[in-house]
Amino acid sequence: MVSKTIEDALDYYKQHAPADLYPVAEASLVLGQETDRGAVLVAASFIEGQLGEVIKGFLIHHGAVKDLMSGSMGAPLQSFGSRISMAFSLGLITEKERDDCTIIRKIRNKFAHQVTPAFTEKSIIDLSANLRLGLSELNVKDADAASQQFKMAAANVFLRLHERVKWVVSQRRQILVETAGHVG
Repeated sequence: MVSKTIEDALDYYKQHAPADLYPVAEASLVLGQETDRGAVLVAASFIEGQLGEVIKGFLIHHGAVKDLMSGSMGAPLQSFGSRISMAFSLGLITEKERDDCTIIRKIRNKFAHQVTPAFTEKSIIDLSANLRLGLSELNVKDADAASQQFKMAAANVFLRLHERVKWVVSQRRQILVETAGHVG
């Protein structure tokens, strides 16, 4: 029953989404077609990228921002965890979004660093059960429910971040200019 609900939601979304939201609809459909490992790794990558876009959209428009995000191994905002912390610290994501991004990051790490990770593992079921932006009526007690909860929460977080980019650009910081000894 959960799969039908998700498929119906994705079909409706694909048919009714405005053109600028097609990447979100497409990402949701990709998640539905992937293996569990593929869905986790792809979802986490999409969300990590969107967090980067949210942060870049807010910070000043300057090459120094690119250096913070990528490039050298010492880029402080290169990792998923640092992007989550920075976006929350700047007030660009909510507590629920921060918590779900952190859980998604933890699940991603389990799937990326274990030989045979699966939603059947109790630790992954427990993490999935704590996702707050998935299906609230879903009782996450087994692998299928954990997988569906993860996919719905990931799609929801991605959608929220995709939309957030539009808002943060309107709040973009400006380079301070000095004039006659004053800054402002």
